[in-house]
Amino acid sequence: MSDIFVSYAREDRDRVEPLVHMLESLGLKVWWDRELHAGDSFEDAIDKAILDSSCVVVIWSKHSIESQWVRNEALEGMERHILVPLLLDDVRVPIAFKQLQSVNFVNWPNKLDEVEYDDLIKSIDQKLGGAEIDPGSPDAFLKPNRLLLPLISAIGLFIIAIAGYLYIAPLEPSLPSKSGVEITPHALADDPITYRKFLQALDRIRRGDHEDIDQAIQLLNEVTVAAPNFSEGYAILCQSLLDSYKEGNDANEYQQAEKSCNRALFLDQNNAEVYIALGELFAQSGEHSRSEEAYQKAIELDQSSSDAHVGLGFVLMKQGKILDAESEFNRAVVLDPNYVKAQLALGSFFFQQGLYNQAVETYKTITDLAPENALAWNNLGVSKMLVGEFHAAFEAWDRASQLKKNSGAYSNMGYVLYLLGRFEEAAIFVNKAIDTGQSDHRLWGNLGDILRFVPGREKEMLESYDKAIKLAEENRVIDPDSDFLLSRLAVYYAATNNHKKARENIELIKKQAQNDIYILFDMAVALSILGEEQAAKQQLMEAKSAGYPAVLMDADPQFH
Repeated sequence: MSDIFVSYAREDRDRVEPLVHMLESLGLKVWWDRELHAGDSFEDAIDKAILDSSCVVVIWSKHSIESQWVRNEALEGMERHILVPLLLDDVRVPIAFKQLQSVNFVNWPNKLDEVEYDDLIKSIDQKLGGAEIDPGSPDAFLKPNRLLLPLISAIGLFIIAIAGYLYIAPLEPSLPSKSGVEITPHALADDPITYRKFLQALDRIRRGDHEDIDQAIQLLNEVTVAAPNFSEGYAILCQSLLDSYKEGNDANEYQQAEKSCNRALFLDQNNAEVYIALGELFAQSGEHSRSEEAYQKAIELDQSSSDAHVGLGFVLMKQGKILDAESEFNRAVVLDPNYVKAQLALGSFFFQQGLYNQAVETYKTITDLAPENALAWNNLGVSKMLVGEFHAAFEAWDRASQLKKNSGAYSNMGYVLYLLGRFEEAAIFVNKAIDTGQSDHRLWGNLGDILRFVPGREKEMLESYDKAIKLAEENRVIDPDSDFLLSRLAVYYAATNNHKKARENIELIKKQAQNDIYILFDMAVALSILGEEQAAKQQLMEAKSAGYPAVLMDADPQFH
């Protein structure tokens, strides 16, 4: 058990350490070391340390006011009436904590006002129940001014080290708060319980995994019920629902997202988060021009938003504006180098451009940055597969599935086994994926693709494709012109002997002059199933010349 829990941002460690040593010299037990031993759960360890402490000292600095974890820890202390705020920089304290007086340590550890020092000790003493702490003297812990230069230069190193703290547990959110912009939820200023739920939701979003997004949606639904006029709550709920929709292709989630976005826009037409949400909504429905306009508006309102630049990058990439897209992704990373979502976007860009080795390096960086992030391991596996390292890919996906039960990793493991001709094993893994993603047509379609090569399972194969068709057609209501949906439906209909529908979808894709390598390959598969081998061969050549990975084409059982 500790007397004091110190909540701070990693970048401030050099300035916080002498403060901790000073408190320890007074005979106080201080918990502040965020390094965990193997097997420890970061979030559980933090929660236990706070609960075991009688006083929470929150260090407000230019870094910590941007940290959702520091805010959460401070809220815990405030709710238990044991919070002592300390100003390390001259910053604007988050609105939920403004009613508490902060002691001023702005010049620490170079000099300190004795009155402020006494106030700190008295405040801590009060929270500890009148322990009658002998204040001593802080002079031994002050540093001469000549150390200022090394202290500042060290901050760069701790920006790297902070990844272990912020991104192993909370991969901070996807809004201005997510990439470090001050949140000022005036609608929640007098409701600390709802405000804490909002911050917890942001933390979940920042982690980026599907399970965390589901928990964030639940929290944000509670926030919007408690604060129906809080536009940012609706905007972030919209974004979270769209993230979940992209993962699972559940059309109901898109409809819920649309309602949340409309409510957010009705409440506030000058909030960057609202336009980020709208940009994603329009992108998912194929309205790329409207999406681009929304993201540009978000950047106009908040130039420091990494999320707006990431969203704009994907829309520009969809429109074939490759150099502009790369510029936006790089801008997002520059704005927040430790923001995993920005790094994932850059990796996705390399992946989409066929730069698989660069994608591997980017995703490897992310797994070093956030070793508990399942999505990063999944994407690393995909990139490894595309450079021909099937076993390394399988290991990465296995790691992803151990961290979080997720359909993507299981489906990908099934796909590699399919390429290796191990169809029965492949079907087992894809069925595991379906268990966690029942509403995703891609998974049912993948199962059908595999079962075409397993004797005696034709009935199950047709049932899988029928399920895939039903779910994919539901998604076409959202984006009727989606080339990806059309190409998958062409395969599904061809495999269920609905040749007319298959050809209709193929013709629709041809009219749009689609050059996406995976769509071109799907068309080749559909034509091959239809028995049009010459046309399939021509389509394969187009896919290969457009950049479809030879390692996948050579291994695919459909053509061998």
